Parts: sequence; C-alpha cells; structure tokens
Amino acid sequence: MNLAALQDLLTTRDPAALVDRVYPRYGTHSQSNHRWSTTDPPLAQFPEDLEAILDLDPNTGELGYDYDQQERRIVAAISQDAPMLGTLAKGWDAHTLDTCDVFGYAYPPVPTDPHTHAANAAWREAISWKGKKDRRRVMGKNFFFSLCYGKLPKNMMEIPGARALGMSPKRFEDAANRFLAKHPGIRKWMQGVRTRIKLRPVSRTFLGTRRYSHLRDNELYRAMLDHPIQAAAADMVNLVIVQTANKLAGEVYLRWTKHDFVSWMIPEAHWGRNTCRRVIEVAEQEWEADGVKFRVPVSAFTRWYGEEKRAWTGSIS
Repeated sequence: MNLAALQDLLTTRDPAALVDRVYPRYGTHSQSNHRWSTTDPPLAQFPEDLEAILDLDPNTGELGYDYDQQERRIVAAISQDAPMLGTLAKGWDAHTLDTCDVFGYAYPPVPTDPHTHAANAAWREAISWKGKKDRRRVMGKNFFFSLCYGKLPKNMMEIPGARALGMSPKRFEDAANRFLAKHPGIRKWMQGVRTRIKLRPVSRTFLGTRRYSHLRDNELYRAMLDHPIQAAAADMVNLVIVQTANKLAGEVYLRWTKHDFVSWMIPEAHWGRNTCRRVIEVAEQEWEADGVKFRVPVSAFTRWYGEEKRAWTGSIS
C-alpha cells in the first residue's frame, strides 16, 4: 500500500472500507536467485517478535513448514558427491558434523539428533553444546556455504564471527582444505563451473531456469556457483506453492513465505489430518538433479486460530 492509499484509508468515513487484513505484493521476477519478493509489508524481513500480529482468520487453522537442509541436499545432488549423499541418506545432522570437523570435535554417538538424544548427553556436556542454534554450529553452516559459494580456503576467516570463536586463519584454512579433500564431488563440480563459464557466462538450475551474468572474474565465478543452488531452492519452493494451490484449490490458501518457510491457512470445512497430509506430500515430493533423485523433508507444525503451535506428527489433535 502506498502513502496516498494509506492516507485515503485512514481518513475514510466509511467503516466498511476498513479491512483487518494484510495484502502483500508478490513480485515473481524481481530477484536473480528467483525468490519471490514480498513487499507492503516486506514479510521476508518481518521481525519474529512481530509475527504474531499477522494472525489467522477466525475459524481457520495454519499448517507451516520449513525445509530441512534444502540447499545442502541440492549441492549433494548436483555435485553427485557420494560422502554427502551418504550422510544425508542416513539422516545425520550434516551441519553439526561439519562443525565437529572444523573445531576438531568427536562426532556425537547418535548423529541423527545431536541436540536432544539421551545418548549424546555426555558429548554435549564435554563441549558445552547449546543445541541447534549454538554459535559454533551456525559457523559450521556458514563455513560449508562459504566454500560452496566460492570463498577460498585462505579467506575463511572473513566469515563474520570467526575470530570471536577463537579460530586462527591457519586452522580455518586447513579445515577448508580437509573438507574439499573429503568431498571430491563438490570440488569437481566447482572446478567444472569455473571451466564452463570461461566459454559462456550462463548458469541453469537443475529445473532449467537460467541466469546470464555480465560479471567478470571471481565475481562471475561466485555468482555461477550461487545460482544453481540458491535459485534451485527458490524454484522448488515456488513450484510447490503453485502445485499446492492448484491441487488443493479452495481448500488451502497461502498466508506467506519467508526464505524456505511456507505457511498455509486452512478453513474449518477442510481442516483435518488428510488436508495437511496432502499439503506435506506435495512439499516432500521427489526431485531429480542430473540423475540423482532426492527428497527434502520438512519440519511442520499446525495450530488452530487462537491456539499454540503443535509439531506435526500426522495428526492435528
């Protein structure tokens, strides 16, 4: 809503013209990484402590979900990196394992759930592990993506927060070189991108969407590494939204998206386990990238208007 429209709304004398609803604008061709741009208000940047003001309609429920390690799964598939594909197939927390490699920690006994599993209690105590949002795990995640997006091993200390965690440039560089040696598929894919863009500065996601760049040298290289990962992630989210809206037309309504989070509103007439299951089935569909088939699981929750969120376990009760 622009300023003139807002002033007109606030000065209207007709109470019926006041609608207790937000109508954001979606721009579907505004970003190079294919993410839809949401403005008026900018929901992707909406502060978490204000999200509660964007409530459901009365007599509706919400199904929301986040994708689990989506971009990492894309990297594993398009690079055909066997070690990473194996880690993900086992359901291990790859970000935590990367963190262990970077900081020299032993792996947790149960890598599928480092944060809460009872068998990992001694491991968590030994390194004072704070869970999924531990600063070291955040650093491990940034470490992985910085490498995949073209940062050189010798420059890894440029990652924000690296010095505060007590790492030295040499330790970070050695950790980066160990990672690349451990994942030959990723290293080969990155080398292939560098060779290919010398002939033509074009990138495509595994779903076929294209980016042509006028950048040069290292900026071009990093952009061509970024695009097939981040744009593919956006393509997947966007396609799932369109498929869900078509498949369940009139049963579910898109509330909003925030990065890889998607929220659906479901009217009372369709609120139930079956509707939620059908939405999640579309979200967790199988994809294929360069012959590698993969799925991206979601962590989902449900809530009824005026109630608290509940983790989705196959039932809304």
